[in-house]
Amino acid sequence: MAILRTILMTVMISLVSNYSLLAEDLNLKPFQGAWNVVELIDSGIEISHDEFSELLHSGGQFHIQGDQIIFHSVLDGRQYSKTLKVDNRRTPPHFNVELLGETTGWGIYQFDGDQLTVCMSGESATARPKELTSEEGSSDVLMVLKRDKSRPQTTPKTAVRPVKPSSPEAEEEEQVAVKEIKQQDLIPTDLKIALALVGTWNVPQEFSPFYIWLKQDGTFITSRDVPAIRTFVFIFYNAPVSSGHWTVSNGVLKLQITNSLNSQRVGAGLEFAVHNLTPQRVVFVSHLGASVGAVRVR
Repeated sequence: MAILRTILMTVMISLVSNYSLLAEDLNLKPFQGAWNVVELIDSGIEISHDEFSELLHSGGQFHIQGDQIIFHSVLDGRQYSKTLKVDNRRTPPHFNVELLGETTGWGIYQFDGDQLTVCMSGESATARPKELTSEEGSSDVLMVLKRDKSRPQTTPKTAVRPVKPSSPEAEEEEQVAVKEIKQQDLIPTDLKIALALVGTWNVPQEFSPFYIWLKQDGTFITSRDVPAIRTFVFIFYNAPVSSGHWTVSNGVLKLQITNSLNSQRVGAGLEFAVHNLTPQRVVFVSHLGASVGAVRVR
């Protein structure tokens, strides 16, 4: 009897598990395919369609394949993904956006034919949105998407790799298997400067704070904190402005841009003399003599 009871219990657990997986697949079925963002309101601020290509990093285009939201980066040519969890037993139906098992955003959604409307907020929000609206100061994002039937409805999963949330102050240290800065390429003073510069720096500018992340492997990423799309970027995107390689030579920080949202900047080199460097602050002086202070973020 004990053996029969065990067998029956195993079968029941298997049936329940398979039913749950089937129900999840059915919940996700309406989301499958290629989508374009056609309307975006972040915290009550409407983002114009002309700004999508610059601010949204992928032009507001993505695929949903299985439970993966897949983005193609115009900066590095790679594909990135986040996981979509759906619960349509709620009214209105709920969804979560996850990265490596951690929730980065949650919200509600509504389908109208080939149009999908979602309202979402970041993980720091105390409550999930209750209505499909984004009021000023709410930290909620309202997004309207249209199914794009002109693009392939599937995309290779083999090219996808997850990425941590994007703003420099929130980004986790990546585990990279690349060479570190070669000590033999730097004179002792330059080596000390280079090691002290490794990290993320906030460079104040009139438009919005500008960040530069100088990695230990000799590469860098620059990005902006754009308040108008802060919640949206946090939930979905790693949105750098440019990237490339950096070195220090004779007390000068040299940046070589290899990728940029602005194609005219690709291949450009920038140089800044490093002054008044402390663990938390530094002054960068351009070749024209203009100086700007930067504060370490991390």
